[in-house]
Amino acid sequence: GDTIEMRNERVLLNGQPLPLSLAEPTTAPNGDLLLSGTERLGAIEYRIQILPDRPALRTFGPVLVPAAHVFVLGDNRDASRDSRFFGAVPILSLLGRVHL
Repeated sequence: GDTIEMRNERVLLNGQPLPLSLAEPTTAPNGDLLLSGTERLGAIEYRIQILPDRPALRTFGPVLVPAAHVFVLGDNRDASRDSRFFGAVPILSLLGRVHL
């Protein structure tokens, strides 16, 4: 029942941007500009990586997540094929919890 969207790499949940903290830009081994940081969803903080020079789906939505579904986003946002491309995933399709 949540609404999710992204505006220029920034995730909004129910219209509110998730707290995001980015480190100073660095250069990836292949020469791409690399932005690393953390995003927070409630009490959970997780690392993300953004490759701003790569073509990617940086703005989408808003999308209403159906009941009994999850919307998954990869941590390597600009190199992930996730719910932005294939939609919400039924909870019954989940087999386990991701740890790494």
